Amino acid sequence: MAKKAKKAKKAKAKQILARARSGEDFSKLADEFTDDPGNNGADGSKQGGAYRNVSKGTMVPEFESAALSLKPGEVFPTLVESDFGYHVIKLETKNAAGDHYDVRHILVASTVSDPDNPLAGPKPLKTFVRSKLESEKEASLMARLIKENNIQVPDDFTVPDIEAKPKTAVSPRKQVPRKRKPVAKNR
Repeated sequence: MAKKAKKAKKAKAKQILARARSGEDFSKLADEFTDDPGNNGADGSKQGGAYRNVSKGTMVPEFESAALSLKPGEVFPTLVESDFGYHVIKLETKNAAGDHYDVRHILVASTVSDPDNPLAGPKPLKTFVRSKLESEKEASLMARLIKENNIQVPDDFTVPDIEAKPKTAVSPRKQVPRKRKPVAKNR
């Protein structure tokens, strides 16, 4: 995601946070602004950003830490950033042990959709980049193995050209040979 787009999303989230902290109806704000697909109920109705009876450990750590630091009815004073984007969080209730809670949130997503796979849902940018790099690495390995082993492939099968492939900015980890354990000699 370009810096400019990320900056715009953060500015939007800050405006929503200011409105929520000033006392506007959080549920209505969530229904209007959240990018969270979980805000749509099974019947298509809006959920007001509500997650009910959440077990501790279910949400991403940044989100959960912020939510559980609040008293019921409070809105977290700042945006909470996660791999999914910017969250505006309001704690509704939590049990005495603090291991279950009800929370509302508004997500301004910083996720991306894969243009090569429009049916796949949006992913966090880190996940998207990682999957693209892994696919590139697999294709490069396959092409190298085919070339080095002089494997004949069907005409309808395309093999990536490994010589023409530009090197990525990410360098692979150095391969360190493993030491072999000495083999015990029979006496």
